[in-house]
Amino acid sequence: MFHRLIRFTDKAIHYFEVSFLTIALTAMTGSLFLQVICGFFEKSVPWAGEVARYLMIWVTCVGASAATRNRGHIAIEALVNKLRGKPRRAVEIFVVALCVVVCAVSFVFGAQYALDAREIGRTTLVLKLPLWMIFSALPISAAFIGLRFVLTLVLPPEDPAKESRAD
Repeated sequence: MFHRLIRFTDKAIHYFEVSFLTIALTAMTGSLFLQVICGFFEKSVPWAGEVARYLMIWVTCVGASAATRNRGHIAIEALVNKLRGKPRRAVEIFVVALCVVVCAVSFVFGAQYALDAREIGRTTLVLKLPLWMIFSALPISAAFIGLRFVLTLVLPPEDPAKESRAD
């Protein structure tokens, strides 16, 4: 039962990540394409660069969570690969705990920064969107990444080729 809940959580987060990244990358590409096309006709699309910039922030943060799922981040494994059994598992747990602490610190400071921006009422230059919406990418992704690191202890690594066929 617990294992099924973990799998369901993993799949739900994965579905959100893939859906969000697909939509955001498409919108980012479309806005930049529009800006380039309009540039040929000497027209300006002032919001296009801003949309692309802020979507890039979100794509980077959500993409970091997706990379965590597939263990796609850079890791120095020379020592870990020489260990077997319980010592190896202990080092893996220590590394994951350290990563979760970094995510927790990123969450706290990122959330504080986003809340400060909300309190002040800062907005983007062209679209006048509240900046806290952009700044909240850090705490939200830090929470997802921290959860992903915990899930790596429970779930075996997925084969990315198999996963892309299943979607």
